[in-house]
Amino acid sequence: MTDLIMNNDGLIKYMDLLVSKIYKILPLSEEGLDWQKHTESLIIELHGYIDLVKDVRMFEVMFSLRGLIVLEYKTDIKRIVFSLINIVKKIKQDLKGCDVCGL
Repeated sequence: MTDLIMNNDGLIKYMDLLVSKIYKILPLSEEGLDWQKHTESLIIELHGYIDLVKDVRMFEVMFSLRGLIVLEYKTDIKRIVFSLINIVKKIKQDLKGCDVCGL
């Protein structure tokens, strides 16, 4: 793998997109749609993110998303989703203080 340094602005925009994708779990689950498939796709996407930018907090996001699927925490989905969104927002705030983030 080549050493890849991502532009900070791109990472910040990705955090906004990630918040939207995590939030999307709520209406999918409330409407009885396949929120698990959406969540699995999100986990796959996050594996790629972690390969590029080593941020331990993103493991927490991935593990929690996986836990939602495996354990089917239907009663706690809202609480867990908002907890994950808060983690991503904290990562975004930290990125705002970094000129260039990457490997």
